[in-house]
Order: sequence, then C-alpha cells, then structure tokens
Amino acid sequence: MRGFVGGWTITGTDLWVDEDLALLGRPEIAVDRQGVGSIQVGALQAGLDYRLDKSARLPRANFSWSGFDDMDPVSGRGWAEIEGASMRGKLFIHMGDETEFTAIREDIEKRSVRDRNG
Repeated sequence: MRGFVGGWTITGTDLWVDEDLALLGRPEIAVDRQGVGSIQVGALQAGLDYRLDKSARLPRANFSWSGFDDMDPVSGRGWAEIEGASMRGKLFIHMGDETEFTAIREDIEKRSVRDRNG
C-alpha cells in the first residue's frame, strides 16, 4: 500500500485533451493508508475506495469511485499500476466512457520543476 500512498498528478488521458485536464484544478489522484482517496480530472471530482491486488506483476490497486462530473452524479471503477515514479491505469465511468491515464508522483514532479528552474 505504501507505494500508492500520497499524491499523483495526472499527466494525460486518452479521453480528455491536455488543456481540459485541469478544468477544476490540479488533475490528481490522492490516496491514504486506509484505502480511500480522491480523484480530480477534467470536470470529474470523486472519492475512491481501493484495494491492492497482490497477485499482479506490478504494484496494482483496483478501485471504485463516486462523485460528480460537471455537477452530474457519476460513479465507476478503475485500476492503477505503479512502475518506479509513474502510475498508469484506466477509469471506467458507469454506463459511460472509459479512459486510460498516466500520472507522476507529486514529489518527483516538484523536484523536476525545481531542477529546471535552477
């Protein structure tokens, strides 16, 4: 669980174009040690409930989520895998779209911005 805990900035999806990722603020997934967290991307804001999949090759979490997309109630499920400082996964909107996503651990992102800025 430790590998997932913390904040992850969503860097891309195949559903939302880059300029729409941050419609409501920083596009991110955040999780805690108790197996709960949140996701915000595009106009989607939701709470999530995750469980680790111990049989997977890479560290993997399966989750359900529930919240709002552009003020409309929505829910769904998804999964995420971690390899190094990167996360990739897939979101499924109940009776709707699905999208793959990529994310990077927030502390790594901050460090790389600081390195670029001197």
